[in-house]
Amino acid sequence: MNKYLIILDIDNTLIDHNYRSTSPTINSVIDQMKREGHVFVLNSNRSLEDILPVVKMFELGGKIIGENGCFIYDTLTAERDILVDDEIIMHLSQVKNILPQLVKQNFEDSFYIIEDTTEVNKNPDSLNLDPLLKNVFVENCFRNFSSSIHVREHFNGSLQENIPALRKISGLLNQYVTRQNLELVVSCCDSFCNLLIYPKNYDKGKAFDKLASYYPEYKKIVIADDVLDKPLLGKVDKFCVVNNATAEVRELADYVSPEKITKGVEEILLNLDKII
Repeated sequence: MNKYLIILDIDNTLIDHNYRSTSPTINSVIDQMKREGHVFVLNSNRSLEDILPVVKMFELGGKIIGENGCFIYDTLTAERDILVDDEIIMHLSQVKNILPQLVKQNFEDSFYIIEDTTEVNKNPDSLNLDPLLKNVFVENCFRNFSSSIHVREHFNGSLQENIPALRKISGLLNQYVTRQNLELVVSCCDSFCNLLIYPKNYDKGKAFDKLASYYPEYKKIVIADDVLDKPLLGKVDKFCVVNNATAEVRELADYVSPEKITKGVEEILLNLDKII
């Protein structure tokens, strides 16, 4: 019987936009596969603190590739292997220090805070915002080797995604990074309306190479939904995507599930022997 090393994306693959599973039965499938000796890897841009609740939700165990390949974490031993050089971490620290200043200079009625972005998205009232504040920037407080800043518009007492402001701050920060010759990438994630900053020469593919070397006899399977997982192409036996995957990634996939999000993951897991 084949043994599988299964690399799972989180957002819009394992959980939906509201941080929920769409399948009531996937945990039993995962549990059965673990007992058969298969290994699960959560592969995400998220911080360790943001990923661990997902591990608990699905009772996954196994390994974690976090912050776009900046570290590997073993959930059984609680050991973290940091893959980023100290110099790059200094570059990131420089950008994190300048970002609130860029926001203040270029956005009227703005508010910048470093917080738990998951909790803020679930409960925006926790910020107790002044009604006059319009542009809200919430930096994820847990990230150590990258950064994620959620960009919102404060309107009628609620926080709404603010794509124009996201585009503007991304352009401003890209200009700064270029002028300072920093080894960082600045990008926009429209689906969550957040600004992403991460090391230029590190990605999920390189982290995966190191992790996969410990499982030479396992078939490597990726289950994903978007272009950020492209660095894993060519490194795995099968690249599978859920039905809500982007058009670009669907064209590259070896298998497209007929189901979306968590149900799609479950459908792929149940049919791996056929897919492989």
